[in-house]
Amino acid sequence: MLILKRVMVEYRVKDECNIINRVGKLSLIDLAGSERAHATDQRTLRSLEGANINRSLLALSSCINALVEGKKHVPYRNAKLTQRFKDSIGGPCYTVMIADITLHWADRAKEIRTKSCQNVSKSFLLDA
Repeated sequence: MLILKRVMVEYRVKDECNIINRVGKLSLIDLAGSERAHATDQRTLRSLEGANINRSLLALSSCINALVEGKKHVPYRNAKLTQRFKDSIGGPCYTVMIADITLHWADRAKEIRTKSCQNVSKSFLLDA
């Protein structure tokens, strides 16, 4: 089962004449694929769901490989998973991958180098 959770955090810092908004995003993805789907011959809903998750994992693997190899084109559009989390995979952010069994992908993903930046916007205070 594929579980997606996204948490947005925004906080404001005030100084003498500015308000600085800082925005952060935390995306949690549980990529529990069905590694034993080939052991059963049934075309159940669970096996179809497992096949879709495995396609998403293959697309994620392709994106990770393209980013690590420094290719100009990264195939984010191959799956909804990689489209939705394009900025988290290779954008201006910190990325953390917690891997249980997929050590090959985790080892490959730690080679991705990004330039993280702060998402800051300034608002000016108006004195009434």
